[in-house]
Amino acid sequence: MVAAMFSLLPTDCLLRPKHLHPRVSTPDDYLREQWQSIIAKKQAFPHLGWQLPWAFVGTAPIKVSDGQWQIVCGCGQNTPLYDPEWELACCFTCGAIIRQTPPLEWREIERVLLNRPNMTNRHMLVSQTLAELCAENREHGDPD
Repeated sequence: MVAAMFSLLPTDCLLRPKHLHPRVSTPDDYLREQWQSIIAKKQAFPHLGWQLPWAFVGTAPIKVSDGQWQIVCGCGQNTPLYDPEWELACCFTCGAIIRQTPPLEWREIERVLLNRPNMTNRHMLVSQTLAELCAENREHGDPD
């Protein structure tokens, strides 16, 4: 007998900060969580020179990995969770606060990736298009 899969995580959207950070339910919570994390690191490891949160200027690549919206941070050390509705990602490593609009077709991207039954197959590379994601779904027998 095969046990049914059960998850506390939502299955109707790709995962965002509010789903994976227990104390985050709003953009302000996310910013506060980043601040508190960096302050705790500064206190625990003062010799490492942790930088306080700062406003990133520019555009960072957006991707999806294992069913999670992420931004590729310019620090090269982290891919923080991104929320396309909040238009926000917070790097807990370098302190970058990234405010960025999502791709125009982000809801369609999310819909196509949610058609993949296994969350670990819900990926979108930085360079991938919606058409490529749909083609991948068809190749694997998933609806697009």
